[in-house]
Amino acid sequence: MAVMRITRGTTPVIASDIPDLIPLYTAKDIWMSIEQQDNIIIHKTLENKEVLINGQTCVMALSQEDTLRLLPHQYATIGVRILLANGQAYASDITKDSSIQVFDIVKEGVIT
Repeated sequence: MAVMRITRGTTPVIASDIPDLIPLYTAKDIWMSIEQQDNIIIHKTLENKEVLINGQTCVMALSQEDTLRLLPHQYATIGVRILLANGQAYASDITKDSSIQVFDIVKEGVIT
């Protein structure tokens, strides 16, 4: 994972490198999810054009609204699931490397 910390109210991009043995160019769908306290807070998919593929990297951009839904001063976990066109399915390991720390902001809300 490229991002190991998220500040609420910001617009980070999260990138997950996928091993070469998984042919991402044949992906039918990719799910990228962020969980806190056993609840899925953010969920984006390739099918809905919210997840992009760049070579062997899955990329998900978060909005201010997305990051404001995260609980401050808590860790979140990022998970990736991939479904290939041939029906093979893969999932990322949930490890310390998939955890990110969520930092708070002083003034709540979306800045426009």
